[in-house]
Amino acid sequence: MMKKLSFELKITLTYLLFGVCWIILTDIMLGFFIKDIERHAQFQSFKGIVFVVLSAVTIYLLSKNYARQQLFIQKRLHESKMKAEESEKLKSAFLANMSHEIRTPMNGILGFVKLLDDPTLENEQHSLYVSYIKKSSNRLLDTINDIIEISRIESKQAKLQPSVFELNETINYLYGFFNSTLTD
Repeated sequence: MMKKLSFELKITLTYLLFGVCWIILTDIMLGFFIKDIERHAQFQSFKGIVFVVLSAVTIYLLSKNYARQQLFIQKRLHESKMKAEESEKLKSAFLANMSHEIRTPMNGILGFVKLLDDPTLENEQHSLYVSYIKKSSNRLLDTINDIIEISRIESKQAKLQPSVFELNETINYLYGFFNSTLTD
């Protein structure tokens, strides 16, 4: 694979190539058309001025193109940096949220397990605490499954599995689940 030439090298090579071609071609043309030495010297000066002007225009155009490319690259780098920073913020917010989502049911489980150690606990309270532990355990398991599913989606390993379900039943279940966790 060919290495890309640096900007400085491009300008230098362009200047050299243009200069050598200009000198050779114009010398041939002047020698062919002008036989008088004095007029030949005048045209050599004019030829030098034209070369300087054409070289300056060429270098200006190359520089302008290079500056445009650099500006484009800087813009893309800035956009990439902004996206990376936004992604980092979203990741931090996600981790903070997941930490909360995992710790909340885990604290419920641990708290009710401690309460179950009480030897004076009545059967009715025991059953209630066990149901809270089950509910918190299921909530924790759902959160962990959601994290795994998000990871699968991000790594493009998730597979859609269409299924038929009852929308009203699902909404009622979710409402009941989250309403009871808010009031508990």
